[in-house]
Amino acid sequence: MIDLVVLDVGNTTATVALFTGERLLERRSFGHEDSSLADLCAFVGRAPPGCAVALAGVRPSACRRIADALGGARPLFQAPRDFRAPIENACVPPENVGLDRLFNAAAAVSRHGLPAIVVDVGTAVTVDRVDPPGVFRGGAIAPGVRLAFEALQRGAELLPLVTPAPGQVPEALGTDTVPAIQSGVVRGLAGLVDRLVDDLAAGLAASGVPRVVLTGGDAPLLLPLLSCVPRYDADLTLHGIALGARRRARPEAS
Repeated sequence: MIDLVVLDVGNTTATVALFTGERLLERRSFGHEDSSLADLCAFVGRAPPGCAVALAGVRPSACRRIADALGGARPLFQAPRDFRAPIENACVPPENVGLDRLFNAAAAVSRHGLPAIVVDVGTAVTVDRVDPPGVFRGGAIAPGVRLAFEALQRGAELLPLVTPAPGQVPEALGTDTVPAIQSGVVRGLAGLVDRLVDDLAAGLAASGVPRVVLTGGDAPLLLPLLSCVPRYDADLTLHGIALGARRRARPEAS
């Protein structure tokens, strides 16, 4: 029986997941446009009345619209202080860390162990490190695949807007403008991720070889090109939000 609905509101889409205990039963993604709200609400409505709802995200305006559409539900997580994570946030200042990065870090520790390096490939690419015994140290942020394509088109008048080619690994040698852009962005970001993973791993010293965990909507575009051999966990953020919701429901959670 469904006992938790998780809504992860990203910069581009909102993903809804239905949980029973710690098991994710089904997930679906929706756009932020008004026409998608009815479908999103219908999917949430598959949960029984009174079911717990955990709403979180990095786009506050979309969070508010979705909350209103669901009958005035209040976002459960709006700032790092709302997330009773089973990890220590060692960033300075801690309140500036994106909640999605903390959700990913906590879920990576829970599902894959320590030490961990978490790579999230979405609108932005984030590469973060969690040290033993469970300390979120921070990491690096770079433009994501689609953002890089859009930036090239906006900043260079003669370049076309290129879109990702799912399931296709771009050749290194682009013989025309479009494949050259695909190569530069996709292969370039894969190289960036590998370099950042190496740099962050070097700082672990005697803590052991890190588990590299990969997630995010555009992660499959980079996965075939990565040398760091990550563990692919498509639902990492959803599990992190669910983990936080379960901890908040327990008075003894700290």
